[in-house]
Amino acid sequence: MKIALYALAILAACASLYLRKHFLSDQNLRRFLGNEINLEELARDHGKNEPDSKKLERLRSLSNFEQKIVSLMYYLQKITFITLFLNEIIVIIGFVLAFLSGDPGKIIPFGAVSLLLCIWMYPRSGKITERARRLYSMQ
Repeated sequence: MKIALYALAILAACASLYLRKHFLSDQNLRRFLGNEINLEELARDHGKNEPDSKKLERLRSLSNFEQKIVSLMYYLQKITFITLFLNEIIVIIGFVLAFLSGDPGKIIPFGAVSLLLCIWMYPRSGKITERARRLYSMQ
């Protein structure tokens, strides 16, 4: 069982790294910037399940590129949630191994790896926006 948990932790780390690299690759950003944006979806008030008219009006006043950047920030948020979830799985697996073995020190390497991945994957929206600007101008 220990080997399976170690393998699962490694798999979660690899999946987190791969997904971030894949979803934020130049190819995916180009594709994302080329797609049509649904402003009503961006302005949706999920509590009421309908677009917020003030937010929709503000979004419509933006340029096409600015609308894409706002949409890109929502996309970045989703990617960040997914990768943070995978990084958290690593420390949870460490907790399970520490609990099963009775050695609280077993969680430390898992926690360190999870923390390093979270720091490395911190969403740097400025850099992503600049890459998007460069890719958008090339289209």
